[in-house]
Amino acid sequence: MDIIRIARGGGVVEETARVYFGVGARFGLDKLRDLAGALTTDTPWQKTAVASLIDDLFNYQSVLASRVIAEANGGRAGRNVARQAATLRRPRRPRR
Repeated sequence: MDIIRIARGGGVVEETARVYFGVGARFGLDKLRDLAGALTTDTPWQKTAVASLIDDLFNYQSVLASRVIAEANGGRAGRNVARQAATLRRPRRPRR
């Protein structure tokens, strides 16, 4: 739904999706959502807090993707940023 909403600003849905998922991959937002979902919750308040955290991560991904597209004016630069974001790997931590 976020992708469609962002694309309504004048972008192509496929390019918007590439940027959206590229941003998510680059910042590890899927992994963060999975980790948040795996948290042990004992009370309704904790469950609400975890659900809110997951919603916030989706919102951040949407905002970041919108800004990338806005900065690139939805053009070639936006595709390049998305491609780079999707292919960059996070540095590995040294083994101890």
